[in-house]
Amino acid sequence: MSRSSQTLQSNEKLQRNEMLQRNEMLQSNEMLQRNEMLQSNEMLQRNEMLQRNEMLQRNEMLQRNVISQGNVISQGNVTLRDNPRPGGSQTVLSCLLQKRLSLAILFLLAIFLPFHAPSHADPVGAERQSSYVLMSPDTKAMQDDPLLNPATFAVLDGQVLWQEIAGKKNQSCASCHGDATVSMKGVAASFPKLNAAGQLLNLTGRINQCRTEQQSATPFAFESKPLLAISAFVANQSKGMPITVERTPANEAALASGQRLFNQRMGQLNLSCAQCHAERAGQKLAGNPIPQAHPTAYPIYRLEWQAVGSLERRLRNCLVGVRAEPFAFGSTELLELELFLAWRARAMLLESPGVRP
Repeated sequence: MSRSSQTLQSNEKLQRNEMLQRNEMLQSNEMLQRNEMLQSNEMLQRNEMLQRNEMLQRNEMLQRNVISQGNVISQGNVTLRDNPRPGGSQTVLSCLLQKRLSLAILFLLAIFLPFHAPSHADPVGAERQSSYVLMSPDTKAMQDDPLLNPATFAVLDGQVLWQEIAGKKNQSCASCHGDATVSMKGVAASFPKLNAAGQLLNLTGRINQCRTEQQSATPFAFESKPLLAISAFVANQSKGMPITVERTPANEAALASGQRLFNQRMGQLNLSCAQCHAERAGQKLAGNPIPQAHPTAYPIYRLEWQAVGSLERRLRNCLVGVRAEPFAFGSTELLELELFLAWRARAMLLESPGVRP
């Protein structure tokens, strides 16, 4: 056998081994991603179950307090026998009882009175404001400074993922889109929107569509670290740009459905999004100011979560808060509600990644 043919066979053998190694690495990476997806879903379900149980316990305690306070009031006036005045006992309610009674009345009014929101209840135009203005100076400083903002780590992770080759097609995000600082400007501000097939997608849905169709890779799990990281990186390229979601003939039906969901009473507490975030925006709930619920900063780092999270996660938290069954991640209901919220915040500036309590 000639030396050239031996060299050729040896090169072919090397190439074959390299291909086998590459395929093994690809399979192992996909297996790791699948395991991460399963673990993240299990952790998410556990956290939601804990939050739901805590909320149920709090609401049961509140209902018990309301019932006990109602029984005290029904028995008549409370007589204070300490330091009685000459000529009889003084009949007044204690300060503590007055405070608790006020809270109970507000709670009962919110639940049992019919909700007739005036047409101007939802802030419009210049009346709209990001929840950033309600934050403490410390929280604002944390969001404003990338060196203090905990979500900066997610943005940096997303920057690495942007260049990472994935899937059977050996493509990265950069392979198609190039420099994200140029190609992704204003992109996050236009979501949710319909794709070419007429399917409503938010930013994370579009990222996973690219992953499956353009890279032939496994889609990221909802709320997984890589999906939130690349979402934060892409959204960060639109920071300071106005939200551009508009009402069109194509999205009219989905937008109307989202608006209905925003105004629909839900759960055992029988409350709607609008009752808190439109009619009572700026007031306080459990000592915290109620925001107008404009999605200008997602994905956000929430101090309560000690992690970065999506708008879908926040909406599901609200549903658990009113003791309603939360819609599934990626569900039509959540996407339609996101679309309405983005349209409601149109022309407001993106500030992603935000920081909230």
